[in-house]
Amino acid sequence: MKPRPFRAYLLSRMPMSRGVGVPACNCTFSRACSVTPVLPYSGRMKCLPAALSLLLALAHVSPCQKIPGKAFHWNWRDNQSAENPLASEKHLTSTERNSLLDALTHQYKGEIHPEKLAAETPVELIDLNGDGVAEVVAQAVSGDFCSPTGNCAFWVFEKSASGYKLILQKGAVQFFTIQPTRTNGFIDLVLGMHGSATEQGLYLYRFSKGRYRRAACYLANWTFLDKNEEVHELKEPRITPCRP
Repeated sequence: MKPRPFRAYLLSRMPMSRGVGVPACNCTFSRACSVTPVLPYSGRMKCLPAALSLLLALAHVSPCQKIPGKAFHWNWRDNQSAENPLASEKHLTSTERNSLLDALTHQYKGEIHPEKLAAETPVELIDLNGDGVAEVVAQAVSGDFCSPTGNCAFWVFEKSASGYKLILQKGAVQFFTIQPTRTNGFIDLVLGMHGSATEQGLYLYRFSKGRYRRAACYLANWTFLDKNEEVHELKEPRITPCRP
């Protein structure tokens, strides 16, 4: 049986009331935020033994801890997309280009002309981890790898001793944004997906355990309804977390 975390064990020993579920704290944009059933404040302290209070204090247990410096900020003006076809990217050596061509051809496996698609794929060279060696952002532009709304397959490759390894892959992306924050030495990325004329999906990716992994999801809305149900356009998008 998988052992329960210390906090979960302590909470399991507390007398809990029925049907009371409130956010543990106000941290809408924190992944650590959870909804915990608790007693109303007036009755909570009567049921919490002094010894348990001391244990919680000594363990520094918090039902919801915000991660310093990890608040979500997104500047739509920084959106970008890969533009230079791999075949004509001037900042790659012939060895690097051939290695990337192999890596992308593998992604197009099953297509009629995978090598041609790979050579035409736009790429962008960005040093994401500050080691002086650029990672490669690649975006498909046509065929079955793009939707009618302009969302296309998206990849990020990291150079290694054996060639280029895939560290991020997503099937439907319109643009990406370089974030001002880093995780484990790598720049955080926001991948944007076209949802409608007034709404975009934003997916925050952070580096963990050798690859980029999705950390959060948000919606960017460019309109709102007033009390008379009239639609108004916004100069700056309203950002809200995705619904579970």
